[in-house]
Amino acid sequence: MWRESDNVDRAGLAAAVEQSADAIVITGIDGAIRYVNSAFTAMTGYSSEEAVGQDPRILNSGRQPKEFYQELWNAIGGGRVWQGELVNRRKDGSIYEEEMRIAP
Repeated sequence: MWRESDNVDRAGLAAAVEQSADAIVITGIDGAIRYVNSAFTAMTGYSSEEAVGQDPRILNSGRQPKEFYQELWNAIGGGRVWQGELVNRRKDGSIYEEEMRIAP
């Protein structure tokens, strides 16, 4: 648990997340994007301002069947980590593959 005296640790954690080579997306319970790091921006072409408040579906390429997403959401909704590969779409419309791990 974080304490107020841990501000230096929080600053270090924030810097590590922002500077991570892996794209990091934080959503609210409603699924809306609350935060993206610079690796997400580089990977997708969406700026933080464009992504925050959006549903992650903005990246959906349409290449996975509905059942794929049902399995993903069942795992997350059941409190389990989901790991797999997604085929997503960048802001410019180009397709990319992404190895992803989603924690509830």
